[in-house]
Amino acid sequence: AQGAIFTGCKLPEGMAANIATLKAANVPLITAVGNNGNRKDVFSPACLPDAVSVGATDNPWPGSQPIEYDPKAAPYIARYSNGAQGQTDFFLNGRWNAMQLDGTTKFTTGTSGATAAFAGWWLLNRKATFDETFNALMATTIDAKNEFQTGKYVRLP
Repeated sequence: AQGAIFTGCKLPEGMAANIATLKAANVPLITAVGNNGNRKDVFSPACLPDAVSVGATDNPWPGSQPIEYDPKAAPYIARYSNGAQGQTDFFLNGRWNAMQLDGTTKFTTGTSGATAAFAGWWLLNRKATFDETFNALMATTIDAKNEFQTGKYVRLP
């Protein structure tokens, strides 16, 4: 889920080709768009068309206080979630209690948690090909928005 914004979606030599090879083998690269609140760009490699880009929603509270996500609230794209219109494939809940190595939980917000959740959802709903899985998951989405962009939200059960 790590990355940065590079002009023109710049990546290390060969990375785009490697990601295309994975996609051709029906293996998705599911990657976070980032948490900088950038209204123009997303992290590399989420900017690649062969990557599956994931942003975060933030309900019912836009802050980072440990207020649980409300699954009944209308999905609202988090203001920190990078991207301009059309740059993010899927949006998911960005508010999670993450299990730590010592067995305790820590409240987190961000596109990384949304990306991890989506990767698991992809695996649970995998079809024969990358495109079949992508399209099947897209068909289950509902609209999400904020003041800057709209997108497709995946509601996890």
